[in-house]
Amino acid sequence: MTRIEELLGFSQAISPTHERDLADSLITLEAAKEAGIRTAPPDAVPKILGACNYGWTAPQVESMLVFPYPPLNGGGSSDYYRFKIFPGIATKDGKTVKYLQPAGATNHLYCPPGVDPRGKDVLYLTEGEKKSLCLTLNGFPCIGLGGVYGWRAKNPDGSSSVISDFEAVEWRKREVVIVFDADIAINDQVARAEAELADELIARKARVFIVRLPYGPGYPKGADDYIREHGKDAFAKLPRKPVKPPKVRGQTQTAVRTSPDSPFTGTPYLIEKGRLCFLKQVGGGRNVAQVVTPLCNFVAQCPEELIKDDGRESTREFVITGTLDSGQTLPPAIVKATEFRGMGWVNKQWGMAANIAAGQSSQDRVREAIQCLSRTARQRTIYTHSGWRKINGVWVFLHGGGAINGPEGIEVDLGPDLSRYRLPAPGGPEAAQASFQLLEVAPPEITYPIQSCIYLSVLADLLKVNFSLWPLGPTGSLKSTLAALFLSHFGDFTELTLPGQWSSTANALERRAFILKDLPFVIDDYAPQHDHRRAAEMEAKAHRLIRAAGNRGGRQRLTGEMTERQTYDPRCLIISTGEITPTGQSLAARYFTVEMERGKIDLGRLTAAQKIRHLYPQAMSAYLHNLAPRLDDTLEMARELWEGYRSAAQSGVHLRVPEMVAWLMLGFELFLQFQHHLGVINETYDWEQKAWRVFTHLAVKHSWLIEGERPTLKFINILRELFIQKRIHVLGTDGQCPPEWSALGWRQYGELTPQSELVGWIGDGFLYLMPESTFGVVQKALRDQQGYLGVGKNELLKALAKEGFIQPNANGENTRGKWIQGNSKRVIYLPFGQLFQEENEGVNPA
Repeated sequence: MTRIEELLGFSQAISPTHERDLADSLITLEAAKEAGIRTAPPDAVPKILGACNYGWTAPQVESMLVFPYPPLNGGGSSDYYRFKIFPGIATKDGKTVKYLQPAGATNHLYCPPGVDPRGKDVLYLTEGEKKSLCLTLNGFPCIGLGGVYGWRAKNPDGSSSVISDFEAVEWRKREVVIVFDADIAINDQVARAEAELADELIARKARVFIVRLPYGPGYPKGADDYIREHGKDAFAKLPRKPVKPPKVRGQTQTAVRTSPDSPFTGTPYLIEKGRLCFLKQVGGGRNVAQVVTPLCNFVAQCPEELIKDDGRESTREFVITGTLDSGQTLPPAIVKATEFRGMGWVNKQWGMAANIAAGQSSQDRVREAIQCLSRTARQRTIYTHSGWRKINGVWVFLHGGGAINGPEGIEVDLGPDLSRYRLPAPGGPEAAQASFQLLEVAPPEITYPIQSCIYLSVLADLLKVNFSLWPLGPTGSLKSTLAALFLSHFGDFTELTLPGQWSSTANALERRAFILKDLPFVIDDYAPQHDHRRAAEMEAKAHRLIRAAGNRGGRQRLTGEMTERQTYDPRCLIISTGEITPTGQSLAARYFTVEMERGKIDLGRLTAAQKIRHLYPQAMSAYLHNLAPRLDDTLEMARELWEGYRSAAQSGVHLRVPEMVAWLMLGFELFLQFQHHLGVINETYDWEQKAWRVFTHLAVKHSWLIEGERPTLKFINILRELFIQKRIHVLGTDGQCPPEWSALGWRQYGELTPQSELVGWIGDGFLYLMPESTFGVVQKALRDQQGYLGVGKNELLKALAKEGFIQPNANGENTRGKWIQGNSKRVIYLPFGQLFQEENEGVNPA
């Protein structure tokens, strides 16, 4: 018994990991055990590594698959083994060692069970034990080599000779087929080994044939891979090319280039010593010669092209793999198609180790040589957006985990920050029931509009939903927690992992709103800021994004070449949580507020809902599976429903509010139809009526908010507050305290005294206000509240006149001359009664 046999003991078990590895080569468990293949006992692994002079790797190696080599003479037990280690060992030169053999042992031929080395049948030769066993099991008797030069062994003097096992095989007049890995097409060392092996076999009177596996990106590498992917019949049909004398040794320098299978056929390029080279012609006339000129110190190719499709345009990227002439494997480089030709990506991606020879021509030739090697690069489409997409005429819903209603293999990449948008297999009534019960976590005025938007969002881009939802409440009202819980319909979200923050840049938010097609995009924490600059920045972001969502269009921009950049318009439904809302009447008409207060959420039900949050994406998946086959009909029905709801919601509200009510009703009706379909509710009518009452009540409240954002009304209200707070005052036209002093900024400390800024005068029932001073103090007060009017002074005066708040002169001028205290003053005529009318106070209808 040899030392290795002692270490292995009597165990014949094969671990699940090793069983899967063998199955990749189509080797069954039964066949493996017949061949004596087994898993090394864990306690034997370090000792075997030591016997292979790899003892230092013991902490890295988790397991070892043992391949015993049976004697070719057919007698006795194995006295030679090779070991596949898991994981492989990375060496200093960048290579990975996967197989080991005992130190000092001579190479042997691997002859699987059933192969007769002395027979007359066709015999295949390939690299490795698994490949030879795979070929044999599929009807191609094969002997394996422990590497392309595994048929030779080093002598003590440094030379090499054919191993003794060669004598045990009958070669004379035997048909022998050499089938090495596909990358022989670009590896001159392997091509040379193949040529030398063929030469040796011819010398032994064998009839030698070569089978070349198709080479190129996306093609299988080894014979076992080829049979696994294409079948044994396809392998049998591969051309077998005879190798005839004269000897091929000496012709191998250009073997890679001149082979009919070479991607360099017909070009001046070849690979030599692990480098891309150029055949340069020197001399002239009859003295023309070709000189091999290295272009770089590596070989690179593109195995696949990535087509990134965002639903508007497609961009192309190349995956470039490479190996240095030292044998070190370079990390895959992802190169944009627009950057490939310049070759600047080589050092950017691979550092100083990868070097291109001096001169522009060298760069161009390296680029061309890489393209020659990459002619068969496979193309892989990656969708970089979510939502509905017609693929091969069928509606599919894209999400971070793939596609609903689509074929297998659809690849979606939303980016690492949005990868949580991922849907599971569809659930059943239990999941739908869990989603329905979310309505009970808080009052209907809170949960109904949020749930409606969750189910409406999946049609956001197709229907061009043009509003955003704005859960509004003070800190501690659990806005973010509730938003995250509802967003869990689309993946694993918490209040700490929401996809958007108002602290992000406007460009980042705009880009995400574009990517998240037909999904809810929760943007968290629109809160008061500590300084005017930050407040203005946040306000600008909100205006840019919410306005774009309301208009269903993004900001137009130009490239440096003065051509239009792609527009990133929102394709999602935005749900923004905030302690405040952005200012401006026009903007307020593009979002719908849901007011939240502390104590409104049922904490017990919230906790229970959080415990079953894994059911919500199952419900959404079922909803989408149900929509997909009838999506076109659903869209047509949805447009009709929306028109009807909008018409019914017209009375007593702002002009854009009926549209928002219609969207909310549509989303809630789709939700109810889904619940009815799965049997969670028996009918939808009563629920629809309740939702209508909720949404129309909220619509009236939101209309008042919009009205309060009207610049004229905001100006009058702020002006009145400033007088009441004694922060501004007016004088009588005689320069004295006016009779209405208590309402117009005066204080009484023994005597009446103004303690604030003068903005004008009062007399004859009018306030005569200085335009610049009045406009300035109102603007400052609004800035202190992180608000603004949204119009300039002249536009404001025109609006005030048009709405009857101020009286222009006969010529229509909004500022008029007034003789006050012996001087002519240019002032605004504001009737005193306009300032303190109750209807200007913005009474809340609630």
